[in-house]
Amino acid sequence: CQSSLWVEDCSPFPNLEYLEMSYNNIPSLDVTQNPKLMYLNVAYGKFDTIDLSHNPLLKEFWCYYSNLVKIDMSNNPDLEVLGCFECEFLIELDISKNTKLRNLSARDTQLTEINLTGCPILIELVRTGVRQFKSVYECWYTGTWGYFEDKEKDWLLQFSPNMKLIIDDELLDPTIEE
Repeated sequence: CQSSLWVEDCSPFPNLEYLEMSYNNIPSLDVTQNPKLMYLNVAYGKFDTIDLSHNPLLKEFWCYYSNLVKIDMSNNPDLEVLGCFECEFLIELDISKNTKLRNLSARDTQLTEINLTGCPILIELVRTGVRQFKSVYECWYTGTWGYFEDKEKDWLLQFSPNMKLIIDDELLDPTIEE
């Protein structure tokens, strides 16, 4: 499946492991018959829903600048990387069972909070406060958002400054320092 093919249904490819569908104008994408899928990129996608519940081996999901409203990763226990930044319609994100998640970019969305309770790597990253930036000139963009990083371990968390971070029902104050 390649975006130049404009394929909406990938069921004829049950052994598909890698799917690059960014910059695509298809109205929907069905990957429910692709249980071996490990990498999916639908960045700049026009559809507002996607069912990833049948992709338990998914390790990376990129959907930045897409129209997704809800992202449910609860059936993707191997997920390590989730890039959902600049999803202007995103109001719900479930990462409650993603114990291997080490890289989350969720800034500039409609999310008001991120519950990190099921993400021990990101919890450790936030609690140790490895690094937090005020100026994103250090982070390739303009504007201001929170940023925790451990380059040695390849861990990353990006969030909007008005977003609440929650761990075990405890609200963390991710205030961006001057």
